[in-house]
Amino acid sequence: MEFEWDDNKSQQTFQDRGFDFGFASQAFSDPSGFISENPINGSPTAKIGFVSTVRSKENISLSSTPSGKDGSESSRLEKPTLVKYRLTANSELMRQKSDGTWDAATARADWDRIDSTTDAEIERQEIADLVEAALHLQVGGLPALAARLDVSPSSVRRWRRARVMPSAAHQQRLHNLLTTL
Repeated sequence: MEFEWDDNKSQQTFQDRGFDFGFASQAFSDPSGFISENPINGSPTAKIGFVSTVRSKENISLSSTPSGKDGSESSRLEKPTLVKYRLTANSELMRQKSDGTWDAATARADWDRIDSTTDAEIERQEIADLVEAALHLQVGGLPALAARLDVSPSSVRRWRRARVMPSAAHQQRLHNLLTTL
């Protein structure tokens, strides 16, 4: 199975959530996980069952948006560093070098960070993922998204950074908006 992702975004995910995209890609070969279609953008979504099996954590949902098109600050400020990765049949992660050959790559997970993640943090991260998906699909960027949700741009920024949870009504508006885009 082959993947392509922005190494800068993978590093940011490691800092924010305690695992990088290399670690997350293992979910697609994990027999205790499952893959379904992301209802927002049609990309594969995996539930990492082995996180709950090995570390007694709830399943972590992973989804993706095309790199550099998600409206994130890093994608606007930096050119995405897209690199191809391959997950072999025996779940070994390989990285394609510029000459086209493949080298072993290391998936990273900070188990202390993952183990200390609370259910509330996971819920905020899920909302942040929804905001990212909406920004990817929404023409006009963050101010336009805020206007469609009838909130301030600063509220959307806080949701996007997983700092606070939107109210139940705003969560419903976000879900409704994503189903209409």
